[in-house]
Amino acid sequence: MPNKSLHLTFPAALENAGELKTLCDRHNRIEDMPTILVILGWRLFFYANEGIEPIHVHCRKGDMECKYWLNRENFDLDEAFAYNMSPRDKRQIRKIIYEHFEYIEQQWDEFQRRRRQ
Repeated sequence: MPNKSLHLTFPAALENAGELKTLCDRHNRIEDMPTILVILGWRLFFYANEGIEPIHVHCRKGDMECKYWLNRENFDLDEAFAYNMSPRDKRQIRKIIYEHFEYIEQQWDEFQRRRRQ
């Protein structure tokens, strides 16, 4: 019988603990969510299951999370979403992304290349 507290955080479609373990294992594999940078408590990473979305990076620190689209041509960012973040937090992560923009681009290109192999 699945732990009832898990039903609060996972979809009701998960009928048993085996399905839940499979889901967790799949999403915790390093190739599914490769961390590309950890700085000032922020973890910057990609998700492997997002299809053919344009270049972007996910960021998480504690209970804060955000996603930014990177515009290579204009060296700019667009916020896709930000959860539980103050203006100061947003400024901090934007600064980190700008300071490591080229590195993120390189990591994205390498990640996409490996996914196609």
